[in-house]
Amino acid sequence: MRFYVVGDWGRDGQFGQWELAQTMNALAREEPPDFILSAGDNFYEDGVDGVADPQWNTSFEAIYNGPFLQVPWYVALGNHDYAGSVQAQLDYHNVNPRWNMPARYYTFVRTDPGGTRLRFVVLDTTPFERSYYSLSWSDHLLGQDTLRQRHWIDSVFRLQDADFTIALGHHPLYTGGARAQEPNGVREALEPLFTTHRIPVYLAGHEHDLQYLKDPAKPTHHLVSGAGSSVRPTGEIDITRFSKSVVGFVMLEAYATRLDVRFYSIDGDVIYESTITK
Repeated sequence: MRFYVVGDWGRDGQFGQWELAQTMNALAREEPPDFILSAGDNFYEDGVDGVADPQWNTSFEAIYNGPFLQVPWYVALGNHDYAGSVQAQLDYHNVNPRWNMPARYYTFVRTDPGGTRLRFVVLDTTPFERSYYSLSWSDHLLGQDTLRQRHWIDSVFRLQDADFTIALGHHPLYTGGARAQEPNGVREALEPLFTTHRIPVYLAGHEHDLQYLKDPAKPTHHLVSGAGSSVRPTGEIDITRFSKSVVGFVMLEAYATRLDVRFYSIDGDVIYESTITK
């Protein structure tokens, strides 16, 4: 089972988005993904205003139009998506079934012909960041019950019914990037669940770079893939294994006892690779 992870991409093809999409399609010809995960901030700057918003074409349909990218996309919400219509992103599956976001947070399972089973847990992380409640679109957050979401996450993590349980959300729990010194409400709220249930992988975006972080004292490998278009300078912290400020994405290949991870640049070069074992 093979899948790509790309985040922070929706810029009308600009700032490297179009070029990266061509690179992804070229790689997909040789190493086809079964599906693609989006780590949020799907449309800049202010989301979409409906299912007929022209950005659906200029940032998605006309960009990821390569013949080898016509696979299911499973999508998380980012903070910029909250500035527009979340409901439109939930509804767009009815326009194009390739786009999958059945709820603000949800889970799905994929099993390959050999029996390797992955459970994906897609989180809605924006409501956990308190700083957003002072912004102009904070009314979009009202009514989002973070306690209810945490209880749901706990119940899904408890299933332990797959070879690997992989979480996907927009905001990273750890970063050496531009936001390294900022308060992290997502980590405060969710890391206890990741640790209790020994979740092996968390995929995120938000930082406009590529990162791999792993605390040796904790179970979770943190992969940041927020370089789907515009990037900014990154950095390192004491648990950083890799970081680079370059437009790119991440590819994972799943086996019964391991996940092979490769970070790709906009040029199609492998710039970091690793293996996560059970």
